[in-house]
Amino acid sequence: MDNKNLFIFSTNMKRLIINFLAFSSFTIMLLIIVILSTAYYGRKNFDFSLPKSHTKLLVGDSHPAHAIDPDIVSDLTNLSRDGDGYFYINMKVRTLIDANPQIDTLILAYSFIDVTLKRDAWFRDQVVLRSKTTKRFFLFNMQDLWDVVKTDPVEVLVNLPQSIPHSLMNPRRGKTVLGGYSKLTSVRNVGEKLVLNPLAEEEEEKGGGLFDEEPKFSVDHVYYLHEIYKYCESKNVQLVLLNLPLLPYRVVGFAPYKPQYLKVAAELENAILIDHSAFYIPDSGFADANHLNALGSKIYSEYLEKNGFGN
Repeated sequence: MDNKNLFIFSTNMKRLIINFLAFSSFTIMLLIIVILSTAYYGRKNFDFSLPKSHTKLLVGDSHPAHAIDPDIVSDLTNLSRDGDGYFYINMKVRTLIDANPQIDTLILAYSFIDVTLKRDAWFRDQVVLRSKTTKRFFLFNMQDLWDVVKTDPVEVLVNLPQSIPHSLMNPRRGKTVLGGYSKLTSVRNVGEKLVLNPLAEEEEEKGGGLFDEEPKFSVDHVYYLHEIYKYCESKNVQLVLLNLPLLPYRVVGFAPYKPQYLKVAAELENAILIDHSAFYIPDSGFADANHLNALGSKIYSEYLEKNGFGN
């Protein structure tokens, strides 16, 4: 190839690269605009309003989602959802309390393992990031986005376009997107293997499934628990931390993590801490080792209503 042809080839390649970069930049900018615009649409058109008589908001993971019936406990909305960590609960709380100034009490269901290091998987795990970030992106502010991007930039940015259909459909889906009460009809198999350690996938051979060493503190869950508390304080909303009923052997299994949780909770000076983990529910009131069924929910919800949660 002579010099003239080489020059032409080089010029054409430069032009091609420039055009490709320009097209790529335009496409990325257009995609960003669409993602942000649909998120704005989803948030703008979503009905965040709760009944005016509901002054209490209950949030948490799958345990409260099946445990507390808002048809029994008056003046309460249950918007707990399976696998919701404190990062996503924080966004939900901010949005709902801003839209519902009648809320004067936030009930955050907890377990003693919520401030252990393994709970950070509820924020950092790739599957969680992929699923909850795309479905809840319409609730994000810029700080939320930055927090998840810092966690796993590739996973978040590659999957963020999947938020577009969710943002568009969420106003139609309604508050089920945020959570809600759900009755479980199954009854726990009393012959199932007992896993004493709540953080272990299988029971340990020694020590009854308990860790010998002191469990490590969470990074993310502790931080976002404080964020939830600070937001409640700024809005003059009472934060109530509520530990729900467990099977007796689970109470024993969670006990080693209690001092760790109490240490974190003590930093939330004005929060009310309630531990109902040992509240008696018969075996027939459990759907499995971790969740109440419809009977257990009825027993516990009626107790809460009778003892002041519903007024």
